[in-house]
Amino acid sequence: MDALTLLLAVWMGGPPPNASSGQVPPDSRSFGDTLVVTAARSQERLTDAVAPTSVLTREDIARSPGLTLDEQLRQIPGFSLLRRSSSLTAHPTSQGVSLRGLGPSGASRTLVLFDGAPLNDPFGGWVYWNRLPLSGLEAVEVARGSLSQLYGSAAMGGAIQLLPRAPRPDTLEVTARGGSYRTGDLEVFAADAAPNGRWGYSLSGRLFDTDGFYIVSPEDRGAVDRPATVDFGTLFGRVEMGRYHAGINAYREERGNGTALQTNDTSLQSLEAGWSGDHWEWDAFGQTQRFRSTFSRILPDRSQEFLTARQDFLVDAWGGSTAWRSGGGFLAGADVRRASWDVQDQTLGGLYAQQTLGATSRLDLQLGARLDLWQSATTRTSLNPRLGALFRASDAVTLRASAYRGFRAPTLNELYRPFRVGNVQTEANPDLREESLLGAEIGADFHPSASLFGRLNLFRNRIDGAVGNVTISVTPQLITRRRENLDRVNAQGLEAELHLRPRPRWGLQASYLYTDSTVERTGLRVPQVPRNQGSFGITFDGPVAVLLQGRWAGEQFDDDLNQLPLRGYFVADLSLRRPFGDRLAVFLSAENLFNPTRDNRKKVKDPKDIKGPKGPRAFPSFMSFMSFWSFQTSAAGDAGPAAPQGPAAVCVGLAGEPATAAAGACAHQEFRLRGLRLRSGGRGAGLALGRSEVQNGLATGLGRGGDRRSGRVVGGGLGGTGTEDGEEDQREDRQSEKLLHEGTSRKIDRFQQHEMV
Repeated sequence: MDALTLLLAVWMGGPPPNASSGQVPPDSRSFGDTLVVTAARSQERLTDAVAPTSVLTREDIARSPGLTLDEQLRQIPGFSLLRRSSSLTAHPTSQGVSLRGLGPSGASRTLVLFDGAPLNDPFGGWVYWNRLPLSGLEAVEVARGSLSQLYGSAAMGGAIQLLPRAPRPDTLEVTARGGSYRTGDLEVFAADAAPNGRWGYSLSGRLFDTDGFYIVSPEDRGAVDRPATVDFGTLFGRVEMGRYHAGINAYREERGNGTALQTNDTSLQSLEAGWSGDHWEWDAFGQTQRFRSTFSRILPDRSQEFLTARQDFLVDAWGGSTAWRSGGGFLAGADVRRASWDVQDQTLGGLYAQQTLGATSRLDLQLGARLDLWQSATTRTSLNPRLGALFRASDAVTLRASAYRGFRAPTLNELYRPFRVGNVQTEANPDLREESLLGAEIGADFHPSASLFGRLNLFRNRIDGAVGNVTISVTPQLITRRRENLDRVNAQGLEAELHLRPRPRWGLQASYLYTDSTVERTGLRVPQVPRNQGSFGITFDGPVAVLLQGRWAGEQFDDDLNQLPLRGYFVADLSLRRPFGDRLAVFLSAENLFNPTRDNRKKVKDPKDIKGPKGPRAFPSFMSFMSFWSFQTSAAGDAGPAAPQGPAAVCVGLAGEPATAAAGACAHQEFRLRGLRLRSGGRGAGLALGRSEVQNGLATGLGRGGDRRSGRVVGGGLGGTGTEDGEEDQREDRQSEKLLHEGTSRKIDRFQQHEMV
């Protein structure tokens, strides 16, 4: 199996979720009773939220085989980054997020928050998905539909909010993973709190490093190619004293992007503080970061590369917000954000108000509006209202409808920073207007019992002024583009969700999204948006807890001219968990379970138009060893630590044992696993087989197993799902070289959606 991820892990601490065979699984509670806060900026039941919201709980995060949050969020249809690749391998500037087929962009069209503070990069709008350790999260909420009436710029497609894990008394968790390609991963969560709740603290951190793998297939590889590496570390700490809280976050990453000259690194530090009372609350944050990146031009035979750009950006940002709640459904507030780079700066601020009124016992009405001012070279305003209604048709059926306007102000990156990739020069545009969205939706929730929840939503959105790169001239020496506000885009479709627990220990989750996203003037489909996509998950909470999940997406286009289709894909993941008493559980998981290869070749009308790698993609195998240890002196009220994530096989030392005993246990487990590995050119025995051949492109996983020609080993890779930015740049360079050589005047704006710094 290509890209098979093998995980054997041990959980220890307090009673793990569903550890006791006689215990009712926590997932048997009504899904509709889940409390959410993002859609209305205040706490409400999920079925009472006018904006449809999906939730990943800490248990969901713990069970998922994905190593990164963006990989786990892909189980929610409509969630997409600029490219299909994971944040473990994608260039940071391609990690902008969109919902409901609005068109992925390097600058997010969805706002990402951490407990109310924005996580979108203040300079470019993208998101560092590894900035916060997964072990420090309690839940993640995804609210779809424009929420600009509450959050302002960037929330035109919705909002994603990460909620911190609350401090618990005497808690310590440590997770360590190691694997091929000299991959190491260490994660820590520690917390303590007073019994009366007057104070508490939490501290979480993660270190990850790998020597990486080649991103170009062997037949196309040249002298310039190197393994793509990634090394990141993050630390988050928070202190709570009564109604006050303060936190600190530090993050740094270094990447090698596949050649000797292409690298990037980021360092980021932030502070946040706040206070919440019965009616009033306030929050403030400050951030400083440095982003450096280099780019090169590569000859078609990949024998040489030449440095074309060396960029270094130092950005400072700060902001604050305040809100007042009447206690009767009225909310009013204001917030401001400011970012500075070089001699340029940008300020965004707004005033908002929202009233949720119970017109009758069955009917809720919601009316909200926000006035924003955003200033860069000039000062502009944006008014964004939202009107919604929620009707409880019966105890089992809830109906909802909304109409709204949203907007996104162009980022400093889009306004002022030109860049060059190969022979393609992209100019900034300080005269860019805002992106705006007009939309409406209707939907229904069906929740007849605690074991069944279903949802169906129909939506239609119109986007005006989407920012993209437009070709303005082509010469034999240079292709010149400029950022412009593009034509109107219409996105319409439906989304469906199902959560079913037919028996106390069995669970089923399924979701589906259909999106018809087209450019109004041409009728062409928006790049990177499949018409059909979905996901499923099957769980069993017995002596062995089982999770089988999968996601799929139909064909989509890689370019605005719809000449470069990307074939659809299907990915299945499996996770097994066997508890041994209250403090010990063993895990086994595999990602990309059934796909030996995933063919994402682009079927072009004239194959001669495209140079570069062709053929099926195979994703490298990854074998790792892992240990997990935690200690809690008080397990009362705690569901236990999150299960370890990602590809790993485990050795573990028991809590409270001497270090020598722990080391002995680890050595014993590692010996057994290495015994299964056998030899690089043969076949492993036992748990699973992972094919390691790398044929084409960059996988989104890490590591390899065995001989890359034909070897098979126990283990596998973190399955990837598509084209990587490094290869896109190389393909774009090749296409540009071809056009420049031929002296053609043909326009090249196939990649106008590809925003690479």
